[in-house]
Parts: sequence; structure tokens; C-alpha cells
Amino acid sequence: MIKYIFKNKESIIHQGLQTATIKSFELSYETLWKYLKFYLEDSLGIGEVPSSPRGVFELSRQQKIITDEQAERLSNATDGRNTAAHIYSQDTIEELLEDIPEYIKLFKKVLDQVAP
Repeated sequence: MIKYIFKNKESIIHQGLQTATIKSFELSYETLWKYLKFYLEDSLGIGEVPSSPRGVFELSRQQKIITDEQAERLSNATDGRNTAAHIYSQDTIEELLEDIPEYIKLFKKVLDQVAP
């Protein structure tokens, strides 16, 4: 049954799983950048923290919370997040779904570096 679901891209269940995966990615992304913003403000005492994800990631890089490579990959995740809000084609969905597992691993690694 599961193989059928993933092979039959037209199935409602398959579409539902895709949607759920993308929404989970969006929620994880939002949680990460807002947590980093809180960390910069609360734990590091930085008074003026950007209110955008890219700004927070850049400040996190400057503060050595994340590496240059992680900052670049988080910028790519930002592009993916923005794409998720405006998906109009199955090809775009497939591309984003291919990238999501790596983004989630990155989010976990960044949180592990910051969280106590």
C-alpha cells in the first residue's frame, strides 16, 4: 500500500503527505529563525536584532553561533521557505521535497549548537 501511495503521485494521500511535509518544513524553519532571534536577544543581550530571517542568520554568523557554510545553507532554506509559500507546479513541489531532509538536518544541527 505505501509503495502505491508514493508511486501514484495523483493519489490524494500522496498529495496530503507532500503538503504535510512542506508545512512541517515551514513550521520548523519559522521556529529555528525565531529561536535564534530570541537567543541573540536574551542569551547574548544583543539589543538590536534584525526582524527578518536572513538578518538573524547573518547576525548569528557574525556572532559565531553558526558557520559561514551554515549561514549560506540557511539562506538557501529561506529561498525554499519563500518558494513553499508560492508553489504553483508539481516540479517545484518535487524540488522542494528533495531539499527538505537536508534542511531539517541543518536545523537540528544548528539547534544542537545553541540549545543547552
